[in-house]
Amino acid sequence: MEFLSIFKGEEGKPTFVQNTTSFLSSVQAKGDDLVTNLKKKTANAVQQLSSAQLSASAATGASREDGDEDSSASEYGDGGDPAMYADEAPMERKLSSESIDSLPAEEADKYRSDIRQFIMAMLTEDGAEVVTKNAHIFQGYIEHHTGRSAFAKELRKQASLKSRVTFFLQTDQVKQVPASVLQLLASFCNSTLMECSKNDDFSPAASILNVAFRIFQQNVNSAGKVVLTYLYESLKDQTLWQSTRFWNAAVFIALQEERVNRQIVPKYVNLSKTLVLVVNTTDDQENLDAEAELHDSIVYNQLSKFAWRMFSLGLSKDACMDFLRKQVEDTSLSKENQRNLRANVLRFYSSDK
Repeated sequence: MEFLSIFKGEEGKPTFVQNTTSFLSSVQAKGDDLVTNLKKKTANAVQQLSSAQLSASAATGASREDGDEDSSASEYGDGGDPAMYADEAPMERKLSSESIDSLPAEEADKYRSDIRQFIMAMLTEDGAEVVTKNAHIFQGYIEHHTGRSAFAKELRKQASLKSRVTFFLQTDQVKQVPASVLQLLASFCNSTLMECSKNDDFSPAASILNVAFRIFQQNVNSAGKVVLTYLYESLKDQTLWQSTRFWNAAVFIALQEERVNRQIVPKYVNLSKTLVLVVNTTDDQENLDAEAELHDSIVYNQLSKFAWRMFSLGLSKDACMDFLRKQVEDTSLSKENQRNLRANVLRFYSSDK
């Protein structure tokens, strides 16, 4: 395959791609122009599928009357939320029975409320004593998916809030925290990630990974140079990072979120476990090409981020390349961006020598 020749390497010095940021910006501009058209496509697609939904619902009801219920807690997460793998490829759908738990609503609400208070205390320098004293309670909570999910979601939420006095610096992408706060966060993130690893609970772990590259502390060394220490640097020893299944799931989650944010119309809709094709109602080839280009830029951007994260967490170049080899094939990344991605990955791995 031509793709394999690209990623397995060719003799000679690789061509490093310049102006990647400009490329993504131009694609983003085109993508923004498509949002209105894509909304129209969505409306038309929903209209086409309305009758199919009614039929599917009727079929589902009849099936349940016959006792044919093959759904489980592992398919539907806490509070009826869809499970992480509900729309994922079959090879990635299986979760351990402990990964998704079914707690009574009142108990689940208590988990979420208590963990919210834990995190609020963690983010204040004077809250360390209270958090440490009650660490055993937190440990009990994160033995359940509800607790792990609540911790990851609340941490991500707090990392996105502005004007919190506990943070010395904040932009839309990163937050600076005191050293004591970073140390406390690292301890509880490590505990949660260990439970995620034991239970193959990848969704909370993916959220923690995202936040870990945004929170940092700042120091000035003896030479007067400013040194930034990110949260992820205290999480490098997690065995979860060695799991290919985790990385595949994390990319899937990231792509789904990005598509929702960009309002991309999916090619298929899952109706009662029956895949129904959504037909584009426009013959405008230019719009279709621009939509494909937008999809390609989303995939390229996300895979670039994940390659950098794997490198930063100490994974080998071979492991990173193997991961990318599967992903670019599954996502149908354009050959041009395959070359761009490979060149960039080789560049930061070679700079580490």
